[in-house]
Amino acid sequence: MQGEAQQGQDLLSSGSGTTGFTLLVHGVDPHSTRLAELAADLGDRLGPLPHVAYTDPLAIPALPDGSRAPQLAPLFSKDGRGVLLTASISEHPSTAAKLRVRHVLEQARDRIRDAFPHSTVEVGGGSLLTDSLQGTSENDLRRGETVALPVALLVMLFVFGGFLAAGLPLVGAGASILGALGALLGFTYVMDVANTVINVVTAVGLGLSIDYGLLMVSRFRELYRTSARGRGARIDAIALTTDRAGRTVAFSGTTFAIASLGLLVFEPDMIKAIGVAAMAVTVIAIASALTLMPALLSLSGERLIRPGALARVPGVRALVARFGDIAPDDGFFSRLTRRVQRHPALVTLACVVVLVAVGSPLFTLHLANTSVDAIPRVSTQYAFQTTLDDRFPDAALVRVELVTSTRADAETWSRSVESLDHVHSVAAPVRSGDGWGARVRVDGRDGIAVVQEIRADPPPSGTGCRASTRRRPTCRPPFCAERRGPPSSSRSAPSHCCSS
Repeated sequence: MQGEAQQGQDLLSSGSGTTGFTLLVHGVDPHSTRLAELAADLGDRLGPLPHVAYTDPLAIPALPDGSRAPQLAPLFSKDGRGVLLTASISEHPSTAAKLRVRHVLEQARDRIRDAFPHSTVEVGGGSLLTDSLQGTSENDLRRGETVALPVALLVMLFVFGGFLAAGLPLVGAGASILGALGALLGFTYVMDVANTVINVVTAVGLGLSIDYGLLMVSRFRELYRTSARGRGARIDAIALTTDRAGRTVAFSGTTFAIASLGLLVFEPDMIKAIGVAAMAVTVIAIASALTLMPALLSLSGERLIRPGALARVPGVRALVARFGDIAPDDGFFSRLTRRVQRHPALVTLACVVVLVAVGSPLFTLHLANTSVDAIPRVSTQYAFQTTLDDRFPDAALVRVELVTSTRADAETWSRSVESLDHVHSVAAPVRSGDGWGARVRVDGRDGIAVVQEIRADPPPSGTGCRASTRRRPTCRPPFCAERRGPPSSSRSAPSHCCSS
């Protein structure tokens, strides 16, 4: 959806095809000769690389009065003990070009750390931030899968009482995941697919395939046990299983696939890729349950209904008989149901108390408002961003920004916004893309409130655009918008906006 924030962001980013990296150095005197030598050496290494622009504020002479040029102020820390060295790659750089520049900067980082052991030296940038967030997501999903597989196998062992029956759903899950990854490879030729989508395929494939496999194996064992033995009876039991349990599988999978279609309406390519991956693994999981599982049931045959190894273990045998897929007519769960029905109000209250206790960590849940807030503390990007915010506020990611088409409009609007509550100050307008942006300094927690207040009182040069419940606001300049994500394709933008 093309919202106010995106329009303002497109105005600032129009015509920009660059990718930037920043080498942050703090805890070092910027007048240090050794630091100047290392910064100059970095420039010599970046110079031969094509389409790379390097900015070394240490190499730019000071003004006659000893001060530095105003445009260089954001590159020096407020406490005078840090500097930012930047490298930008133009002409829509390739992945290899980004990696080369990043490698050179990381080598310079290591040399500066060796020369100044007590300093903070980090390499940061938009692509590095994205890599950090994706890596964290992948590690979390991988850790969850490491726990989920053993637990699922343990539960199925108690349900079926044997390794063969318990292993069939896992075989189906493996086939579904491999098939979905192959389909995902095909999608990479027509759309961008992030690395985290692979973990989505694994998680969804495991969940659906194990569920469908459990249903198919359990129904087959129940039907085959109550029928005459033999090849004909086994085929009939498999056919009846596929007919009855297969309908449930098809209905469940189709419902999940339809629900996944909702992800395709979102604009970010990553969300669309997740939706496509979820549908692909669902379709393959259904096909695996309706084709591969009947074949495996036919190959396993009599061995699936024989007592497994666990059924012969003293003590475990009783659990397998009580919780297995062939339960007695009056088993544990039927007795539990009757007890619940005798005291429904009391059981309801007890369940609510238990659920609240289990969900109590949600009361202290920290919700990330932006991608920067979601950076894990163990990541180098967390140290980079926190140092940047604390020591280089003029260079940190902007929370609120006024955007106009002309400098005069930006200056006029800045003077009116500077008097608002929760606004510490408004920086001088800076040209970016086809527009002018003025940074509004606010506390992070006040950003949304400030944007809403600016929207409620737009500049006097035109009618404002206020918050609306309509899907796409209709407004004439000037207007105020929020900006939260990275820029997308360039679009036409109104003449005034406020981004957060």
